[in-house]
Amino acid sequence: MDLSNFENTAIHLKLFEELGKAPGNLFFSAHSLQRVLALLLLGARGETAVEMGQALCLEGLELEAHRFFRELGAKLSKSAGDCILNEANRVWGRQGLPFEQSFLEALDQGAFQGADFSKKAALVKEINDWVSAQTRGKIASIITEKMLTENTLLVLINALYFKGQWKNQFDAEKTRDQFFWINSKDFVSTPIMTEFKGDVKEKFNHLTEDGWDFLELPYAGSDLAMVFIKPTVDRACKSTMDLLGKVYAKGWTKPLKLSRSLSEFKMTHKELTATLSKMKPTDLLINIPRFRLEHSYKLVDPLANMGMKQAFSATQANFQGVLADPDNPLFIGLVIQKSFVEVNEEGTEAAAVTAVLARAGGAPKINVFRADHPFLFLIRDRKTGLILFMGRVENPMQKASIRYLPPEDKGLWQSLREWWG
Repeated sequence: MDLSNFENTAIHLKLFEELGKAPGNLFFSAHSLQRVLALLLLGARGETAVEMGQALCLEGLELEAHRFFRELGAKLSKSAGDCILNEANRVWGRQGLPFEQSFLEALDQGAFQGADFSKKAALVKEINDWVSAQTRGKIASIITEKMLTENTLLVLINALYFKGQWKNQFDAEKTRDQFFWINSKDFVSTPIMTEFKGDVKEKFNHLTEDGWDFLELPYAGSDLAMVFIKPTVDRACKSTMDLLGKVYAKGWTKPLKLSRSLSEFKMTHKELTATLSKMKPTDLLINIPRFRLEHSYKLVDPLANMGMKQAFSATQANFQGVLADPDNPLFIGLVIQKSFVEVNEEGTEAAAVTAVLARAGGAPKINVFRADHPFLFLIRDRKTGLILFMGRVENPMQKASIRYLPPEDKGLWQSLREWWG
């Protein structure tokens, strides 16, 4: 399978640029979005197909994307190894409509189901039950009855679920609350994982370059891994004991001097791919916070900003390859994604569900990788470089922040008296 014309990293960075405009934690899967919209891309025609191909980074694959993703799924399943990686598509189409045979044949066997859209409650329950089952209950629902209008003709869902254990698990007994700096003035106290179980002597792929730190933590029995990306920090320590004291106690109690702001992360997909390929095995002391994120996104506006406009127009959309019915011209009315991720001492569990509702219209030293300030993370296949999920952590446990107050300078004499007393 030729991956040369497939830009999975690019679509994640494009969507991150859109979703990342708002502050706070992020977690999404552009892979899930690509996968489900590729089904409609097969039946798109004219300028609608051109815009979708460009926005989804699928140029040159418009008519082959469904077959490409099927082969890609088999490849990812092999890379997953001992991890659990499940991906499934399901399509509910309004009964009685003449959907194009080429569109139906492109779907996985049993993926299409005729549905009675007049029975909203039953249909919504059926869809949400399927979503819950595919994600092991981590995403309980994706649509509501209000989302199904009298003009809804088609519901397309992609569900992506991942669960993997770290190759080297952290020792939960050594996890303790430490400071996580949200910015230069505010912090939260959050559980930070500090030591691995047993006598771990393995080196971890790492790189420090141009003000950024990159770390790769592999999953057991798998080619999949989580990559962490954070700004480097200027930390002055007088000795090794001073360094270890800060790492194993509460951490740095003064604001950090970051080399960059996380908002400055503007790498292109080629730059990011090239940078990750330069990571080298390194002896590291690793500190990563536990975190759990749940998000929901409406993606029509982000996709429109990425250049996919006609597909959402009731008068301009051209999906004749899906439904060539002059009385029910198809357009995309809603694109939503829900996502979940939990990172702890044992490993990672993550899920994303993307729903598309189509409607009728008119048309050698001690090195420390310490993630105690905002960072990005990816879950990717090291063999192919494909990204499954991307996220940003600005506040690991969503706790209320604490403002840093510098200690009062009491003078040398008073400090000596307090020390002596």
